[in-house]
Amino acid sequence: MNIIHSILMATFSFLAFMHFYWAFGGKYGLEQAIPTRNKNEKGKLPGKLITIFVGLVLLFFGSIYLIKANFISTPISKSIINISSYIIPILFFIRVIGDFKYVGLFKKVTDTVFAKADTKIYIPLCSFISVLGFLSVIIIDYL
Repeated sequence: MNIIHSILMATFSFLAFMHFYWAFGGKYGLEQAIPTRNKNEKGKLPGKLITIFVGLVLLFFGSIYLIKANFISTPISKSIINISSYIIPILFFIRVIGDFKYVGLFKKVTDTVFAKADTKIYIPLCSFISVLGFLSVIIIDYL
């Protein structure tokens, strides 16, 4: 089942790279990544530090799956790795559900650039991450 861990690690690495790219001035995909209230509004960009922080968290998530696949060893306790492997898919499942306004399956604002990208890209991506994360826990940890 290292394939599941490898896919998750690669996905989180790519997402982290995108956040670092945006933090250091990259523009590609940025308009689709920032929620807005209406079509004519520009999204408020988060600061560089918060964007870098999100990138680091995504790298941490990827490293959890590297460790679970035994690709790397770590001094981090096994219980932190196991707890994290439950928390990560839960977080992404919550992201799929959304905030009932701008993001997720139950969003009210649906006609913005972000909302359309959320429906086409982010909800499926977060669903994919959540399902693979849960499969990792169920199949690998219990079978």
